[in-house]
Amino acid sequence: MDAHTDDWSPDWTKINPGCLFAGGLGFGALVAGGAMFFAAMVAAALLIGPFFFWLSWNVLDLGAAVGIGELGFWAIVLATVFLVVDWSGKTIIAAIVMLVDPNWYQAEATLQWPEPSFKHFIAVMILAGLASFPHAQRKREVTA
Repeated sequence: MDAHTDDWSPDWTKINPGCLFAGGLGFGALVAGGAMFFAAMVAAALLIGPFFFWLSWNVLDLGAAVGIGELGFWAIVLATVFLVVDWSGKTIIAAIVMLVDPNWYQAEATLQWPEPSFKHFIAVMILAGLASFPHAQRKREVTA
């Protein structure tokens, strides 16, 4: 038996070009849909976390209750990322802040315990939920 008789190869002259085109469109739509889903999840993660931090800190007045005050947009984004990332991410953020503004570590703040109210309880629970996010992800990976 000749070695070339056992090899199978399609006869490309008999394939309908419309089916080939439709198959390519289907695969392209699958890839494009997956990319859009990933982009939507990244955008949601970047918008939802800072929204909840803003809600608890500025709207529910937790910042004013502990004596710090309201935070601006980039401070909220940085604080949210700091809460959500793991230890190595927190170290990198602290190093960046130290390089950009070393005098920030010399500043003082007089903090106080917030007045016990339902509004502050909800604000603390929102921040605790944000801070527990990386731990929940790690636990899910271990059990899966």
